[in-house]
This record gives sequence, C-alpha cells and structure tokens, in this order.
Amino acid sequence: MLWNQRFRRSGTGRVLVAESAMNVSLLNHSLSDLGALVEHNATRQDIANAFGVPISYLTAESNLANLQASERQHMSLAIAPRLSRRDEKLNEQLLPLFDPTGRLFLTSDDPVPLDQDAILAQVQQDLQYGVLTINEIREGRGLPPVSWGNVPWMPTRWAPTDVPRATGTNPTLSPADAGDGPDNTP
Repeated sequence: MLWNQRFRRSGTGRVLVAESAMNVSLLNHSLSDLGALVEHNATRQDIANAFGVPISYLTAESNLANLQASERQHMSLAIAPRLSRRDEKLNEQLLPLFDPTGRLFLTSDDPVPLDQDAILAQVQQDLQYGVLTINEIREGRGLPPVSWGNVPWMPTRWAPTDVPRATGTNPTLSPADAGDGPDNTP
C-alpha cells in the first residue's frame, strides 16, 4: 500500500527508504533503460577505439580468421607505433646519460607476427624458379649442406638460354628432355 501511494502517477522518480528489508521486482523496463543498454555498447566500442583494441577481441561472434587478422592489425597499428615512440623517447632522454658519444641506441623487435603461410609459399616459389638452391635454404635453417644441393632444381624442360640445344625433331627440347616424367610429357 505504501508503495502505491508513493510511486503512482506523479510519484515516479522518488526515493523510498524502507525500515526493513524488502524485495523489489521490476515489472517492465522503460525505454530510458533500454537506451542506457544501447549506450553501453557504444561506450565499449569507444573505449576499444581509444586504446586501439579491435572490437573482435571483445565480442563472442568472432571466428579464428577474424581474430588472427585483428591481432595482426592490432600489432601493426597500435603496438608497433607505441613501441616506436617509446624507443624514440628512451634514445632521446635516457641513453645520453650513459653514452655521451651517441653511438648506442635502443630498438624493439617488430611485434607484428610473421605470416608463416606466406613465408612457406615464397620459399617454395624460390625453389621452383631457381632463385634459391637447396643448400641456401638449409643454411638459412642452420642445417649442414648436402652434396647435391648447390644447383637449382628446376624442371628439365627449362634450360638457360646460353646453353646450346641438341638437334632433333623438336628444336625446343633436347633428346634427354623428351622422355616421360612428371615435368615433361611428350
């Protein structure tokens, strides 16, 4: 009864101080309450933008590809510039205290993760087109060279333009290249 007298009609927005504990249950939400919920989402996005955090980090509707792209974007557009600014300030203000000659400097590693698929595709293409030899790849991985790895492995139908070709029925293929195999079909 007290509730109805206090909060009906012109009593909305008033405060009730109860003398004992009471349970209050909300019967329906007002539109202003829903507006606050919409504002909350905008606030979350504003805060994420202020700190350079991709919104996909904060939502449950992200798949792995989106998260990986977001991580790469976050590292390149938010973390890398901050590290660069930090390094500049340290080089400008801290290092002169320890090295008056100016020869020393601080630098951070690139925080952007390497794209392993792109690196693998580049190595395969370099091997396929003779840009790198097997031993050059092995050297890059810290492995010992092999005796057969100093020459580029290319399809047998390819030959340098300065090598004379053997005469035969097909002037573009040498007799050794005319056989059956995975790289050269008759």
